[in-house]
Amino acid sequence: MSVQQSFTDLKNVFHSTVVSVSDSLGLVSLQTESEFHQKGVLTPQEFVSAGDLLVLKCTSWTWSPGQGNIDYLPKDKQCLITRKVACRQSYKSDGQKDKTQSIQSEVGDWELTAEEQQEEKDGKEVTLGVVDTRTQADDGDSDSEPVGDMEDFVDEEIDLIEDSAAAKQSDFERLRSYDISITYDKLYATPRVWLFGYSENNQPLTSKQIFMDISDDHAQKTVTMETHPCFGNSWATIHPCKHSHVMQKFVARSADSGHILRVDQYLLLFLKVLGAVLPTINYDNTHEIEL
Repeated sequence: MSVQQSFTDLKNVFHSTVVSVSDSLGLVSLQTESEFHQKGVLTPQEFVSAGDLLVLKCTSWTWSPGQGNIDYLPKDKQCLITRKVACRQSYKSDGQKDKTQSIQSEVGDWELTAEEQQEEKDGKEVTLGVVDTRTQADDGDSDSEPVGDMEDFVDEEIDLIEDSAAAKQSDFERLRSYDISITYDKLYATPRVWLFGYSENNQPLTSKQIFMDISDDHAQKTVTMETHPCFGNSWATIHPCKHSHVMQKFVARSADSGHILRVDQYLLLFLKVLGAVLPTINYDNTHEIEL
């Protein structure tokens, strides 16, 4: 471990300890006013609303009661979790770093994929799957080619399913996986992401192994091993100090385009942005955000 990494870990642990002590002494105030559009933050009630929409739209996510000790959240909705998410390649192997490059952009220090960077260079807006359904009505003048025979379509789908099953079988022995959890961070009034990894033999990953699946900029700066507030064991966690800034930028960008994002869509957008930090962990972030 480098001196820089040791210092970063020590700083993050010290910060978390100070926050924990301050919270226990009642020095950390709870976000009570809605400031989603102004600051990119959430109240606990808005976090629950966003979690409810995530669970509805992405069925791999569920609410967990955890230990039930967070008094400002419902007992049955203490945190969100999705289990055994596939991670087929380490970020730091097979050229993955070429696909996700760190840039300083108008959304802060988060990373964009190479494809999204090219879109920015070409003057195009990076939409992250945000779709305005108000413009998608069929006007009857479509120039698209006629749909082929349904039997042909079914045959193609069966072939795809069989190919996918064969690929999964061949990859089984080298497949790692992650439990991913989202909690509400009282200090920053944003979601906080937690990771617990498993090897191909279903053994817990070490912190070093987990960092292999996290982009360089974040593994060296904002990811540490800490005690999960709902489960009580050690998880890797992504520090939320920049979450509100990044989210506020996307909210503002959408507003400038005439699209007002709803507060309950927060986690759907947040998980799309998070893909830059976890480029090879295949959690569900494919749902389009309808305006």
